[in-house]
Amino acid sequence: MIISALRLPDRRAAVVAWVVGVALVLLGSSGASTVAAAPPRDASAHADDDAFELRLRDGAPATPGPHAGGGGGGGGGAGSTAPRPVVEVVKHVIACPGNRVDTPSEAVVCTQAAAACDPPRLLHWRYAAPAGQPLRLDGTRCLTAAEAAAGDGAAFPGFTVDELRRLPLPPGGVLLEPGNGYALTGVPLNAVAEAAALVLPADVAGFAVQVRATPVSYTWDFGDGTVLGPTADPGSPWEPGRGEDAAGGTRHTYLRGGAVAVVLTTTYAGEFSVDGGPFQPVVGTAAVASPAVPLGVLEGRGALVGGATRR
Repeated sequence: MIISALRLPDRRAAVVAWVVGVALVLLGSSGASTVAAAPPRDASAHADDDAFELRLRDGAPATPGPHAGGGGGGGGGAGSTAPRPVVEVVKHVIACPGNRVDTPSEAVVCTQAAAACDPPRLLHWRYAAPAGQPLRLDGTRCLTAAEAAAGDGAAFPGFTVDELRRLPLPPGGVLLEPGNGYALTGVPLNAVAEAAALVLPADVAGFAVQVRATPVSYTWDFGDGTVLGPTADPGSPWEPGRGEDAAGGTRHTYLRGGAVAVVLTTTYAGEFSVDGGPFQPVVGTAAVASPAVPLGVLEGRGALVGGATRR
């Protein structure tokens, strides 16, 4: 209903508006979903242009760690094309002639809005749009003033694997045994990954989010063309007196000498909690590469070092 379209003197226009309003009250009394009056067609207000930004709770923008080119466990690489979350902005306006979405504080209450819903609720127009786009009518709701105020603002856009990969996830620590920077051909090198679960507080479009990242697998590149993993076994330090079973299952034996670089890639699975709610899983994983560890591989040869020993 657009009263301004009636070209009548003020008094006659008021009478027409009252008559139409009474008719709408009679129609609206049969159900709460009836629109009491048509919303203004020139709703040109825009959703607040809050560009989606992932920030740590200390205010610093999230800076990705040294993510590997390919994610482990089916998580995909850092260049994933997963859709970016969209922040939806919502505003409610009392469904009465003359009320506008761009001036909600000036809204008035009319008989139609009251008659369409059970007290103390009033009929509201609901406007919604992605941030930065014009708000569009998205139906009606019967709401109290508190419910309308609580529903206004931005809806949580979700948390995807792309956001997980943008967090500064720590690379796993690397322990190589023996720990003198050298390995010997024909002798197993013991490799141990050192990583633990952690929780990072973040800010997603104004929502307080807790992100829990848990290491789930490890991949070793031993620098000689051999790749071990992904494996859920982080390995274990060598223990004297246990022989071949003294170390974990992440060992490698070099066949040729030379200089190599050992690289560990740690794969994290993620969960997130919004405003203290339960943790929900993130679909996909994030792979983080540790700095390369240089290693010199020595070759052992038999040599006569002294005279023959006779018995």
